[in-house]
Amino acid sequence: MKCLRDLIYPDVSNSVYIRNYDSPDRGAVTILEGTYADFWNKLQDVYVEPYSDRIHKFSTTISEHASVVDECVSFLKNAGLPSNVLAIGYKIAKNVDVASKLHCESSNFNVTRLKCGLWKTIHRLWGTEKFVDLIINNSIYEYNDGVYYQLTGPTHDWTLSPLSGSTARRTVLDISNSTFTYRNRGDCRTSAILPRSPKLLVSQIFGNIEDVSGNNKSSKRLERILSLVIKKHRKLKYRFMFDASCPSVNLEECESNLDAQICAKSVTQYLASVTCKLFPVSFFGSKHNRSKILSKISLIVGLKLHDRIPIDILLEGLKVKDIEWLGRSTNLDITELRKRQTILVNVVQWFFGQFCSSIIKTFFYCTELSATRNLIYFRFDIWEQITRPFLDNYFKKFLKTNEKCQEHTDSMNYKHGFLRLIPKVPKHQFRVIFVPLKSHPDAVDTQLDYIRNVIKPTGRVLNYILGTEASSSEFVFSKTLSSPNEIPDAILTFKSWLTEVYKSVPQLFFIKFDIESCYDSIPTLYAREVIRKRLTTHVDFFVRSQSVYNPNKDVIRRQYIVNGDVEIDKDCIAIDEVLTTYLTKVDILRVIDEEMNKSSMIYGRRCYLRSSGIFQGSNLSANIVELLYDDLVTTEAVFQDTRGAPAMILRLADDFLVVSTSKSYIEAVGSQVKEGFQTHGAYPNNLKVMTNVLATEQTYVRFCAMDINLEKLEVVKHIETLNPIYNFASSAKKRFTRLRSIFESRLNGSLTNPGLNSWPTIVKQVFYASLSTVRSLKFHDRRSLSPLNLLKFIKTLLCSSIRCCAKLSHSNFNSSDLKIVIAKAFLEAVEKKYIKVKMGSMAQSELKLLISDTDVENLPSEVPS
Repeated sequence: MKCLRDLIYPDVSNSVYIRNYDSPDRGAVTILEGTYADFWNKLQDVYVEPYSDRIHKFSTTISEHASVVDECVSFLKNAGLPSNVLAIGYKIAKNVDVASKLHCESSNFNVTRLKCGLWKTIHRLWGTEKFVDLIINNSIYEYNDGVYYQLTGPTHDWTLSPLSGSTARRTVLDISNSTFTYRNRGDCRTSAILPRSPKLLVSQIFGNIEDVSGNNKSSKRLERILSLVIKKHRKLKYRFMFDASCPSVNLEECESNLDAQICAKSVTQYLASVTCKLFPVSFFGSKHNRSKILSKISLIVGLKLHDRIPIDILLEGLKVKDIEWLGRSTNLDITELRKRQTILVNVVQWFFGQFCSSIIKTFFYCTELSATRNLIYFRFDIWEQITRPFLDNYFKKFLKTNEKCQEHTDSMNYKHGFLRLIPKVPKHQFRVIFVPLKSHPDAVDTQLDYIRNVIKPTGRVLNYILGTEASSSEFVFSKTLSSPNEIPDAILTFKSWLTEVYKSVPQLFFIKFDIESCYDSIPTLYAREVIRKRLTTHVDFFVRSQSVYNPNKDVIRRQYIVNGDVEIDKDCIAIDEVLTTYLTKVDILRVIDEEMNKSSMIYGRRCYLRSSGIFQGSNLSANIVELLYDDLVTTEAVFQDTRGAPAMILRLADDFLVVSTSKSYIEAVGSQVKEGFQTHGAYPNNLKVMTNVLATEQTYVRFCAMDINLEKLEVVKHIETLNPIYNFASSAKKRFTRLRSIFESRLNGSLTNPGLNSWPTIVKQVFYASLSTVRSLKFHDRRSLSPLNLLKFIKTLLCSSIRCCAKLSHSNFNSSDLKIVIAKAFLEAVEKKYIKVKMGSMAQSELKLLISDTDVENLPSEVPS
């Protein structure tokens, strides 16, 4: 990738316009405001990435600038390149009577940019031929305010990142847990775990692959083995083995929902037992291969929600030459070896992705624990017993039968969805989730268009009106949070305010509470009125769609911009999608009415409407909650009457934290919280209300996974709330790179800001981040690390922590403190064998050298278990 200035300068430096730029008529350069120097400075912010495969040369006899750009767009459309950002939104008219052959359904801002200003100047200086080649055969990025805006080129062609130069993600086969999570009883029966005949099973494993079916000897040998597997399958006593491996529990003895689960170890043992009973060693090729396969079952069972594991990890240690049914294994050429490797990949992918999945969804209900990504398993009979009392009460209290809907086919008048229960830790408590029903295949495009063109823009508008109205007053700093990561910044703002008033942090009082069953208790009519009032301060809304590519995370996401309010992270690439949705206030309210009143939940053979509240998980439900509770904070008098004392109100969804220097203010808030907020239908979960009004010695409060020190107003994210990251990259280098990135993300922001945290607190946060990295490393690498690689990795973490902390120029900054805590976290892990290291004694000696001359007595001592 080259800077456009460097690309153009050799060709135009002797141009008549350049030579005469100081003359009264300075030619093309004067098209831009400013000077000759301004022109070249602007070119330095434009970057060009040539295509690897150049399109055949395109020429035009037209010289007028805007017409040349239009000709380029027409060429891209006619050449079958509609994915080029210049061609998005354009159509070629076929009627000869149409005044303009080229028609754009919505304004393409990239074309507008190319038709004026800088690009008009470049065209005049460089000539039409080279200007056209620049547009047709290159991706062009214009840098502005920290964001790269793509002007030309394919929309999602990230074979080479224009910022980092790194290659795009390689598409690999992987296995996820999506095939067996949330599956109801009866979705898969014992008889359906395997097909009825060997040929059907071969087809299930290999699909249309010819490497097996084309080899008669290999195919017959495999069919003989699979015939034996199917016979064993028909005779196997699955239920007897299941009851032995995963026995039922006595619910009366269970103190929480977790006590009723089947542990992952038992699930793994059951899958391994069934595998050993069904498949002879010859199917895997050798006892070594079978042992390797069985050892990987725990990885599948232990995956977090939405995690995926690459097939490369599951193939580790398998020997393709051991598989005798593939034929002789001597003197194999490279072509034959690759064929056999492809066959092995299909076998492993089928075994983990289909066979294990079928057994799990036949015998277990798999779901996540509420507010976590941890998957838990229940016997179906136990799951039905623990959920039935809750469901009976829930249906009676909040739902009513939808008498007008028959066969759930009335998709025009109702938004159908399924019921999903997510267990909480306390016994008999569950979260009810509405899962929108996917449309019939013939109506999928219509449903996607509705979500993209109506629901998403409406949701973005609701977020926009939420953020445009400030809720803070003279004595109240109020902040609506979208993530726990915003808590440190909010605390920093409040701390700066207090130190400005009091010169130091005074004694603080707090109350923390959350709303019980917030979605079920929402007064829909009042919520609608709140939104209507918010909308009155605005006219209409133009919602523009664009894609944003983050090269650091290698992620592309769609973003909606309301009335030109652009918020894009630094160094990202923005790609205009030429899709603008126009919404009036009437449109917004109509969509909200439909989603609140016409969402219908299917359960059994009936479907149900709400008798009160709204469904969590339905379209726009989260936006409605946000606006209602923001109104609660701004309109309830108890929050605004601070007795003239500074106060801070933080809210993340239905979690509230109120902090003030006034004890009487917190007491008043506490009294109101006990009564509840009737107008907003908000009543607290009394078990979670916490305050220090009576226990003034309490100096810490944990709010949304952040620990806040009330004496110093400092914030840390404790190791207890830093979950290990399961990232099964295909190489050690990728795993270490991912872990380092996560480590840095846990130190960025205000947690390492000296305005918020003292140096000892910052060092403690580095220690916690190091412990979390150790815990993640334990799951990343099952093979032993060399001492050299371990020390290299520790060095990269040290460099990352120094970079995160030193950039703030903390007065007490000491890099040796960071070195000590990072080394200490890894030393204890190596000593207690939490991570495997070759020549562990040598690694321990090296790590001890790093901490030998420093007093670590007062540092945290937690080690991951």
